Amino acid sequence: MFKNQKVVLKPMTATEMGKYQIQKSTKVVEGMKSSLHILTKKKFQYENKENGVIYVVIMKEVDMKDVGNISSIRKEVVELLNDFSDIAPTDLPSELPPLYNSQQFIYFMSGSQLPNLPTYHMNLIEYVELK
Repeated sequence: MFKNQKVVLKPMTATEMGKYQIQKSTKVVEGMKSSLHILTKKKFQYENKENGVIYVVIMKEVDMKDVGNISSIRKEVVELLNDFSDIAPTDLPSELPPLYNSQQFIYFMSGSQLPNLPTYHMNLIEYVELK
């Protein structure tokens, strides 16, 4: 029960999944309410059988002005958030950090013998150029 309404979790069938994949790029999926399905029906049944426990996360969009108002949040949720407050920082950046291109280079001395290892193998043109 969620807000006095019965919630039934139904995984997507293969045809619904195909329809979703086709229409996903337009961000419009006909016949579906605002929901997110990550698992196929078969995978969902397998996971349910293996684990026996299913966790559901229901999210709601909130205005930024209401974020500081904890009185509107249920007591159980506040306790849960307080228990795990050390997991994430309180102020998150508004963007992802830049990607750094980490490459390693090995410089060979002119006239030195190349190691006979698969990672150092190169074609004949590159070998002559390196010499």
